[in-house]
Amino acid sequence: MMNSYRQNNRQSGRRRLMFVTVIVVCIAIIDRYTGNSIGMMLRGVGAKAWTAGSGVVHSIAASGFFSSRRSLVAENDSLRAQLAVLQEKAASYDVMKDENDSLQGIVRLVGNQSGVTAPVVSSFYASPYGTFMIGAGSEDGVLAGSLVLSGDADGFVIGHVVSASAHRSLVMQTFAPGSSVDAIIAKATVSIEGKGGGNGHTMMPHGVDVVVGDPARSPHYGDKVIGVVAAVRSDPTHAAQDVYVSLPVSLDSISYVYVIPSEK
Repeated sequence: MMNSYRQNNRQSGRRRLMFVTVIVVCIAIIDRYTGNSIGMMLRGVGAKAWTAGSGVVHSIAASGFFSSRRSLVAENDSLRAQLAVLQEKAASYDVMKDENDSLQGIVRLVGNQSGVTAPVVSSFYASPYGTFMIGAGSEDGVLAGSLVLSGDADGFVIGHVVSASAHRSLVMQTFAPGSSVDAIIAKATVSIEGKGGGNGHTMMPHGVDVVVGDPARSPHYGDKVIGVVAAVRSDPTHAAQDVYVSLPVSLDSISYVYVIPSEK
């Protein structure tokens, strides 16, 4: 049955091919005996179609459609470039403003105690050990044990120098992960455990009246402020309350620090 179907298809195809061939031959004979009138007619139709198409293309070109589109693309590219420049300038302004604020705070610190102004040359979060680098060293009067203060009017102790080369010093943050520092909060002596990122934690008895904003001063750092109480968590079932201490300044916004000799 399948063979019969295929044979019928082949016969049908042959008949269609024969029919088309006969029509083409007839048209050619008629065109020859009519003085090529059919060919001329077809060429005329083709010419009209070409003329119409050319007119449409010319009209579109004359309307400025493509040139307008190119102009819009060019304008968009120009606006993107201008936006990138403005964003860069805004970022530069923010950096300069932060640096200016730090320097103004350091100027006020200089009036109270002598020291060295130094730029921060590495990220506060670049090291998992809570250390960072400053651009001043032994040739600038910075030695191991020197205190490092934030560049604001209050001058919080953010760390101390652990080693110094000629013009570079390694600073350990006050609240470096795993570290501990003695401090006084609300007239009570505590040991604050460093958690990193300028944050620390300690435990205090329920009887101590400690509130958010209380300063934490460290005798180890000349009784200077190393942070303030950021939160207090009290549970009546526990004998002590959790006290969280943090620096009131953002570490990643500090561009300059003020280094003074240790007062230990």
